[in-house]
Amino acid sequence: MEIAPLNQEQIEQFVQHYYPGQSQPAKFLEELRQHADLLELASVPALLGFLILFYRRDGSTPENRLDLYSYIVLQLPASGIRKRPLSEIFRLPTYCD
Repeated sequence: MEIAPLNQEQIEQFVQHYYPGQSQPAKFLEELRQHADLLELASVPALLGFLILFYRRDGSTPENRLDLYSYIVLQLPASGIRKRPLSEIFRLPTYCD
């Protein structure tokens, strides 16, 4: 079984889920589009979730993949995130279109 990458519309829907009725999604998506390597990562649902968490923490996207990976490896294990199911961490909808 393989999870297909998210397309641009699905990425936007995923981001809207985190910021209902706010202007934050447009700002986040604009920053993401300015970094082609991060936009590529955003097609992977889990990495898109981590990009959003990074953005919510810092108010900007990471400068590059290394910054994102460092955030994932160094920050998240210390926060106890591994003890919670992914659906709780990312507030995933029960289904995706």
